Amino acid sequence: MVGIYLFLQQSAWGLRIRAVTQNRSMSACLGIPTETVDALTFAIGSGLAGVAGCAVSLLGSVGPNTGQNYIVDTFMVVVVGGVGKLVGSIVAAMAIGTVSYIIGSGALATLLAPIQPLADFFTFFATTSMAKVMVFALIVAFLQVKPAGLFPQKGRTVDA
Repeated sequence: MVGIYLFLQQSAWGLRIRAVTQNRSMSACLGIPTETVDALTFAIGSGLAGVAGCAVSLLGSVGPNTGQNYIVDTFMVVVVGGVGKLVGSIVAAMAIGTVSYIIGSGALATLLAPIQPLADFFTFFATTSMAKVMVFALIVAFLQVKPAGLFPQKGRTVDA
């Protein structure tokens, strides 16, 4: 993650990738080879997908539905972190994973044991599938407050 972040933020090709992502036609007018940038971006993305596939294959058996359990969580991470922001995705993944674990393991119910109605409420959500439901509800509430995510793209129409 650090290598990809440094590549995108510190290298000339990273600057070109960010420029083409923001405004393809202006980048082409400035002499950036957009087709080459597309090919490089596709190659990097494919390589990262291959590494992720190898990592997921170590967790269990591989089949046609292997990634099905992760697709909703992945979408939530990208939306909460802010589309197009690597740091936002990292922070969102850590936050969603931590909250999901705390709710799903029953730790929050144990912590709130003195307050009986809250303890009963979080005991109901102390399973993996119900924790996902609670995390999804929290994400929907968060997106009502910050619809662009934690780290929104900056541009000319930045909300105050």
